[in-house]
Amino acid sequence: MKKIIFAWLLIFCLLFAGCGGAAGDAADADTSAVEQTTAAETEAETDRSSIKDSLPDNLDFERRTFNIFYSNGYNWTSFIDVREQTGDVVEDAVYTANQTVSERLNVNLGFKAEDKGDWSTISKIVSTYILAGDTTYDLFMGEQYGLVQIVSNGYFLNANELDYFDFEQPWWNQDFMENLSIGKDIRYFITGDYNLTTLNMAFVLYYNRALYEKYYGDADGLYKEVFDGRWDLDMLRKIAKEAFIDLDNNGKTTEADQLGFLAYLTYSTVDPFMYCADIPYAVRDENGYFTINMNQERATTLVEKLIDIYYQEGSCCNPKESIFQTFASGNVMFLSGRFDGAENFREMSDDFGILPHPKLDDTQNKYSGMVADCVLLCAIPVTSLNTDIAGAVIEALNAETYRYVTPAWYETALKIKYSRGSSTSEMIDLIRDSITTNFIFAYSPVLANVGQVMRDLVTKKSTDYMSAVAKLEKRTETALQKLIAAFESN
Repeated sequence: MKKIIFAWLLIFCLLFAGCGGAAGDAADADTSAVEQTTAAETEAETDRSSIKDSLPDNLDFERRTFNIFYSNGYNWTSFIDVREQTGDVVEDAVYTANQTVSERLNVNLGFKAEDKGDWSTISKIVSTYILAGDTTYDLFMGEQYGLVQIVSNGYFLNANELDYFDFEQPWWNQDFMENLSIGKDIRYFITGDYNLTTLNMAFVLYYNRALYEKYYGDADGLYKEVFDGRWDLDMLRKIAKEAFIDLDNNGKTTEADQLGFLAYLTYSTVDPFMYCADIPYAVRDENGYFTINMNQERATTLVEKLIDIYYQEGSCCNPKESIFQTFASGNVMFLSGRFDGAENFREMSDDFGILPHPKLDDTQNKYSGMVADCVLLCAIPVTSLNTDIAGAVIEALNAETYRYVTPAWYETALKIKYSRGSSTSEMIDLIRDSITTNFIFAYSPVLANVGQVMRDLVTKKSTDYMSAVAKLEKRTETALQKLIAAFESN
């Protein structure tokens, strides 16, 4: 309706102004006024600062200290623990959010950055604290890959049973948490806006807009394909193949050539492709528990297409040089990466675009995004002495991050610093709205690695998907039942 009103106002102004100079100036002024009004209304509609939480107004925790431990092997301090204003938009927003929560709840926030913590060490580090009965920390933030391996040990509290949490609020990633939950009422892992690593660790495909324009005439052409729902694996393969030029004339595909597709490994870069096809590997039964069915014909088709993409002429999936430097050189059409890789392209001469991973085919209704398993999750330890206030503190941190920190990071750091143009910004919106995780991917380390079965297949150039999952079926089912039993007992 606003667009219609604006259009009629604009027509009226133009008709009234005619060709006269003074009238033209008046028309420009009227049009500008309407545009400013519309922009102000839009900003008001999207302003998160007015979104209220459901926490009581009179909470006062008498300066109790709430300690947060976070794995910092990937240097997340600027997202979590900023002790003073630095002039950086995002860091200042984090500082202000922490101060606001502290003052509102009358609580001290303590932080511990574990620089040795990463996906391979976090499970041992957290286990050591809890088994020792250490009551120092009230919230652990650690990599998904590691924390899922100790979740059945009874180390964490069910957030659904704690006061003050309101998981219906917009700052919680409901779909992500749903895929991490086993059973209807058990939620050991929580994630929302306070976990800014979620979007930062989302898988994406970068493309060279200058190269695409050279071959197809419109740098935004791929965005149109995505928005029209036509972006699929066949299109990716075709464009990548057509972009290849053997620049050194040695008959081989190397970083010295103009590449169609570049990935640093066949392992983790295969993960998002495995789930981009929206294949129902795991579904919930009538009791609320996940059941696994890997026998999917579409998955066989998916493996075949992936092997074609990874190993066709012009694809390089085990480069000797840095993938970021190679892509930034301007001689690569597509690069498989994550959002956090964009910071490497600030000085890139060519414009680059950001795409979701493609659909399997035109029968698929939506794009499915994935987050790397080194993303941080939140878990409340059973050793915490502040479980009565944990829900309030964590809820407030997520709410305040949603209101101020996420907009600062999303609009300023991601869209403006890294992206090139409004079309790319719209694409980032689409990707953000599609990202989640998948149950078998998240719990793959404790489910016989079934959630990463395509890694080995693509690496070995094997299309025998059904045989591969058949070999894992018994082990996977045994592990699943063990996991469910542990959840029930805890």
